[in-house]
Amino acid sequence: MGIFGNVSKIMLYFAGVQLIAAAIWFNPAMSFVAKVIIAPAVVAVLAFGIMENFRLKLEISRADAGFVALPCRDWGKTLIVALAGAIFCLLMAVAIVWLLPRLWPSLNKVNLKSWIALIREYKHMSPCSKNLLLFFSLLCYASAEEFLFRGLLLQYFKRHMVFSYALALSSLLFALAHLHPLYFPTSIVMGLVAGYLMQRTGNIWTPIAAHFVYNSLIVFGTQYSFL
Repeated sequence: MGIFGNVSKIMLYFAGVQLIAAAIWFNPAMSFVAKVIIAPAVVAVLAFGIMENFRLKLEISRADAGFVALPCRDWGKTLIVALAGAIFCLLMAVAIVWLLPRLWPSLNKVNLKSWIALIREYKHMSPCSKNLLLFFSLLCYASAEEFLFRGLLLQYFKRHMVFSYALALSSLLFALAHLHPLYFPTSIVMGLVAGYLMQRTGNIWTPIAAHFVYNSLIVFGTQYSFL
């Protein structure tokens, strides 16, 4: 099977994972807290399973996929690099979100209610518990997306093209997985930065950390009105 076939299958499986998560969210028999815990965990576990399945089929080593042990002395450096990448993405996202609605006013009318809003609006839980659930969910979703788009697709594309093209293509697919029109350009930026961090550091943990920190800054920045 060629590149198009393999990539199509990976994206189709990821879409299936998202449908499973949506089915959990809309299951009336489950409690709200159970949904918030189970849906992100299922996404992360299934995404890891998809990555492992295709990694073996495509003969991508664990080291190439970024699953390498980090010495304790490198943890601080990894966090600093991840934080720098996240802040750069945040600055770009703020600029994009400010600019696009002014160029296309119709974007102001787009309002897709997310799971983040559902957690914020849930009344039977303390603010601290809500924040812990948000952190857990953000970490699961960041890990799931990095497993597939940087750990698998970027490495697969690098076998068939130069890194710059592989980075651009994996970032485009990453953006296509985010349906909101404002998320598309910001997701391309996040994909480019995460892919660059993956290439420079050689591990998956740095882009996961950067992705998690970026999402957290966005979510809590809007919640506490410093963005």
